[in-house]
Amino acid sequence: AGLRVNGLDCGGIYLLDSETGLLTLAYSRGLSDSFVQQASVYEASSPQGIFVMRGKPGYWSNPAGILETGDLLAREGLMSLAVIPVSSQGQIVATLNLGSHVKKEILQSVRHFLETIAAYIGRALTRVRLTEDLKNQSERLQEVNTALKVLLDQRQQDWSDFESSLLGNVKHLILPYIEKLKRSRLD
Repeated sequence: AGLRVNGLDCGGIYLLDSETGLLTLAYSRGLSDSFVQQASVYEASSPQGIFVMRGKPGYWSNPAGILETGDLLAREGLMSLAVIPVSSQGQIVATLNLGSHVKKEILQSVRHFLETIAAYIGRALTRVRLTEDLKNQSERLQEVNTALKVLLDQRQQDWSDFESSLLGNVKHLILPYIEKLKRSRLD
């Protein structure tokens, strides 16, 4: 949707790995292979990572001098750039980066639209993560249920073994004495 807007012809979505802090390019369009290869991962401590973690969108005309990627952006021929952090449940989880090889400016109305798209992406990522969490919990519960069934079967087997052992002990150790008592002359 962002690439259908007023001159925006390239972009990508970077996902933030909460464990490593890496911003990894998950999807891109309209960018050269060379650019994608060089800009596919940013560390949280990089200027790009620090900017995204601030949580505020950035819009640049002639972005060649920004975030220590000026040469890369200039070689790509980008004339304007939008970097919009994506939040999910109050946490930054991704960034939506869109640019143009032909338009020098991203209009204010387009900026609002792009920020709305980023909000939708955040909600979608929340749903995806919740679905993954539910799936993982379901799998864990299934494993626990399987383990409980094994334990119950083992307990049942142990109980059966105990009953058999008890019955065998009664037959071999107690019944002979009861038979002797029956044959004795006790009243």
